[in-house]
Amino acid sequence: PLNRAEEMAEKGIPVVIVAGGADTTVVWEQNGEPFARRMRAAGGDIRVIVKPECDHHPHSITDVTPVTEFIEARCL
Repeated sequence: PLNRAEEMAEKGIPVVIVAGGADTTVVWEQNGEPFARRMRAAGGDIRVIVKPECDHHPHSITDVTPVTEFIEARCL
């Protein structure tokens, strides 16, 4: 949640966001972007992937390498 970004950053919780830049259900500029900005400002570990032309679906990305590399670098 947006109001917990600083707490998550302080606790060292890594976050990956995959978002649709054209999402009309969960609007990037109102949700993900402010969260990412607050996480970064608090020194948080965050990776953001925005699919510019994508609406809310599909939730996936074609090449999952950036996500798996982010997770593996923190968990292995």
